[in-house]
Amino acid sequence: MKIKVSEKEIMNKIESINLKEVKDASSYMNNYTNFLSLKLRKNRGGIIYTVERIKNLEAITKKLNKELSENNKELKKLEKSITNFSRINENLENNIITEINRNKAYKSRLFQLKKNKIKLRKAQEDIDKDIIYMESRISMMRENVEQNNNKYNKLLSNKNKMHEEMEKFKKGRTNLQLQLKHTRKNHEILKNKMQTFVSSIKTSRTRENNI
Repeated sequence: MKIKVSEKEIMNKIESINLKEVKDASSYMNNYTNFLSLKLRKNRGGIIYTVERIKNLEAITKKLNKELSENNKELKKLEKSITNFSRINENLENNIITEINRNKAYKSRLFQLKKNKIKLRKAQEDIDKDIIYMESRISMMRENVEQNNNKYNKLLSNKNKMHEEMEKFKKGRTNLQLQLKHTRKNHEILKNKMQTFVSSIKTSRTRENNI
């Protein structure tokens, strides 16, 4: 699943995390929260690098798409040239038939046929060159696109892993906060019990003194 997270959003999330030691919490809880905080801040550079790499790959992808669009235009020109070649070929064939039907001299007909043959050969050579060039360009661009797609997918996978680590950290922090809240509640209950106990002792002593 692809999740789009902006660099600003990631930085805001990192800066908003401020886990401090709590007097009522155990040392294990404090050490664990400190460990998670340090780990997240250590990975901050990796997150920024990943975001920058993704931006660079997106720019490269746009550039490749532009080149593909330009090559599509060249392909259309090539198709137009092929159409023109077919039209020329058809016209030349009609001319040959016309010349034969008019019973022109053998020399004239032979010269015209040779001339038409040269035109056809030249047109065919030009088309073959264009086809070879376009095939080489398309193959090279396809390889480049595949390589960049692989790099992009790898970086995207790393970004998703970082997001999962962030979610785990947030979940761990929530659990710690709940434990801290529970500890404070128990502390208040114990405090109230102690106050009640002290009050009962004072009341008992007062009664004894009065007797």
